[in-house]
Amino acid sequence: MSPSSEVLPLKPESPVNTRIRRVVAFIFLLGVFFPFVRVTPLETDVQPLALVFSVLFILCVKNWRLPVSVSLLFVPVFFLPLILWLGGFNFDGVRGAMSYISLFCISAASYFLIRDRIVWSENFLKSVICIWCGVALIQILGDREFLSFLLPRVSTTAGRGVVSLAPEPTFYGIIILFFGFFLFVEKKLSWFWTLVILGQILILARSSMVALFLLILGSVYLFFSLSLRLLVWTTLLLGSGIWILFTFYEQELTGSRLYMLFQLALKSPILIVTQDESGNDRFLHIFFSVLGFFDNYGLPHGFSRFVQYMSEKMGEYHALVLNLTKGDRIMSGYGAALFEMGFIGLFIPVAVGLTLWQYFHQSRRLRVTFVVFFSIIMFSAIQLSFPPLGFMVGYLAAKTVMENEGHHV
Repeated sequence: MSPSSEVLPLKPESPVNTRIRRVVAFIFLLGVFFPFVRVTPLETDVQPLALVFSVLFILCVKNWRLPVSVSLLFVPVFFLPLILWLGGFNFDGVRGAMSYISLFCISAASYFLIRDRIVWSENFLKSVICIWCGVALIQILGDREFLSFLLPRVSTTAGRGVVSLAPEPTFYGIIILFFGFFLFVEKKLSWFWTLVILGQILILARSSMVALFLLILGSVYLFFSLSLRLLVWTTLLLGSGIWILFTFYEQELTGSRLYMLFQLALKSPILIVTQDESGNDRFLHIFFSVLGFFDNYGLPHGFSRFVQYMSEKMGEYHALVLNLTKGDRIMSGYGAALFEMGFIGLFIPVAVGLTLWQYFHQSRRLRVTFVVFFSIIMFSAIQLSFPPLGFMVGYLAAKTVMENEGHHV
């Protein structure tokens, strides 16, 4: 064999580079799992730590090959210059664009991190959950302002739950819901950890929206899992349990938002979006963003048109409007993608759905349940820039690839 044809061994990575990658990966994970903790003077709810360190971590990676599910998230990023050029470069446009860049970069970095087995472990996840729970317990038992100086804002009242390390109880409940899902994927969602997750959502955060998410998850799973007879019996038992809870513990629950919504639902579920101001506000953001997608024949609106579009449609749909926050941000993840990016935004729900579909390939029930569930809740106020969403895509994609290649996951 000639010297030129010899196969040279790969040069091992230096210990210094390995340590740098681990440090960058660790800070990146802190940004993902504590996304609201203020690290900059920016007053945005989601801080840019996860985005910044996702880019730095990607630059530390040698093999940039990505699976299809993660690569699909780059399609909206590719078209961002065109959307910005059509709508004009302004603050709203740049901020909106960062949501799509963040989703892709965090997904890609998470994929590389899990693939290369750096820092991430189930013990890290459990430690994170305990920190969130510990802070919330201190707030509910003693000082409700505990560690609030770490957050860009805090929005809660005496009748609502505590926020832990989030700006408001709903965000606290949402991030704990994602943590519970990660524990489920890690096959570590024991009875103890299930109680920890549910206790934080229902008792500490007292988030009516996340309680609704849990009800949706249970309903979807039962629908695709049980026979008609078992489905009827389970529905009766669940309904009886809820009736007993709100009948015999009415005094303890009176005054809570969850109790108020339950009373509305008993009269008619539609009243939740027609008589409850917060529910009406969230519903209208979903309604107008989806309506805008069809009104514009699937073409992009850009990042600065939503308020103007709602004002134009207000007279036509005034009967639906009880309370509408005309903020410049669309309070719907998938709704924002469809309104702002048009048909290009469809790549995002396709990417998320494909990731879930491929990971749960061994169970039709789980596959359908989680695809339907996340498709529903992503039309709520979960923003595309929410770091645990991007982490979920990269995390599941990496586990799928490793499983297909025969690695232990």
